[in-house]
Amino acid sequence: MSLNKLLAPIAAAAAITLLPMASQAALLIQISNGTNTLTVADGSGLDDATDAGVVSYSGSFYGWSLAIGIGSANIDPFDMHLSAIAYGDRTDGKLTIKVTQTDLAAGGDAIRFATFGGGSSNGSGMGVTASWAGYVDDNNAAFGEDSLIFSHNGFNSPGGSQSVALNGTYSATLVAMFDHSNYSRWGNVQSSLDLSMIPEPASLGLLGLGLLGVAGTTRRRKG
Repeated sequence: MSLNKLLAPIAAAAAITLLPMASQAALLIQISNGTNTLTVADGSGLDDATDAGVVSYSGSFYGWSLAIGIGSANIDPFDMHLSAIAYGDRTDGKLTIKVTQTDLAAGGDAIRFATFGGGSSNGSGMGVTASWAGYVDDNNAAFGEDSLIFSHNGFNSPGGSQSVALNGTYSATLVAMFDHSNYSRWGNVQSSLDLSMIPEPASLGLLGLGLLGVAGTTRRRKG
């Protein structure tokens, strides 16, 4: 039997062991202007998406016009994605949009998460600002911010990663914040952010390098 055939089941087993275990993830959107809050749950009457594992909301919220989509947990429950477009003038002030997944199972090992994204505004350079962040919470709290993965003040960033020790079931949250209160002109301005957070099976990558080293050594000995 070839070495590649021997290594294949080992690599597959490592992937199963080191990646987070699947669970019934619960998806929620939370929209807030600091005074009023709206929560949209997957499958609720406010959810525009018909598929499970995807939540979408389009509508008005105290002066803001919004188009928000998150998911898709039914494709990969650990690949979080938030797309948010907000229209508002300077009298609308600040807006925070959060997406959270609860009931994710860690499997007992530390996981390295990467958070990245960016966006734009036609009010950029005229007082409109944004910020965003990604969190995981070992207490499995909806919108929990126990451990910060990465945060950024501004629209665009290459992002960052952080390793977090998780003991069991956890939640993951992405936060997008828009501030139109200092917009120097009148009228509505559009701002958008597109964010993602994914786990990186770093240990699997190291194992893969080790297996490649074994394969290379064996080939050299045969040669």
